[in-house]
Amino acid sequence: ASDDALRQTITGDVPCVLLTDREIPGLTTIVIDRAAAFEAAAERLLSLGHRRIAYLGGLDGSNATKVLGFRRAMTRAGVFDERLVVECRSVPGWRRDYVVAHPELFRTITAVIAMDDRAAAEAVVGLGRIGLKVPREVSVVGFDDTDFVHAAEPPLTSLRQPREEVGTTAARMLLDSIAGRPVENEVLVPQWIERESVAACARRG
Repeated sequence: ASDDALRQTITGDVPCVLLTDREIPGLTTIVIDRAAAFEAAAERLLSLGHRRIAYLGGLDGSNATKVLGFRRAMTRAGVFDERLVVECRSVPGWRRDYVVAHPELFRTITAVIAMDDRAAAEAVVGLGRIGLKVPREVSVVGFDDTDFVHAAEPPLTSLRQPREEVGTTAARMLLDSIAGRPVENEVLVPQWIERESVAACARRG
């Protein structure tokens, strides 16, 4: 929703804490900084020697901030390639089939950052079907740190959303608001959780 639409919905008559992907002037928010998380993930892969890194996922809504962070890190490193921002539909199996259908693209990359863990798990399967091994030839990173990370082989490195911290922070902010105490907006950043799907770059893209 647009900022204006949210302001019209949240009138201030009832204490409210909004969980969102951006600060909205005039509203009390907890921002999950997906842009910072994806920027840091790209930087981690760059530090491991990867240069041909693809983003795999949606481009709108909250995913737009993920692409923004990815683009920032890659541009700063001088290796951003628009062709490696791969827009995919959120349909089960679609990302796997896309990788299989585009071997000429995915054989040139050395790492993938996916929009979520399902997309990352599907990418692992697709990469295997075109003869690429994870992480020896291609590293893969997911987002959310859901059960998909353990369903994949190898287990996925993922960006974990701070769910428990969001809950406790939101409750504290809401109670402060009800009590009339001053409340400041909070920004929380998903954290890199290392598993077995990421390794130093061992080949050229």
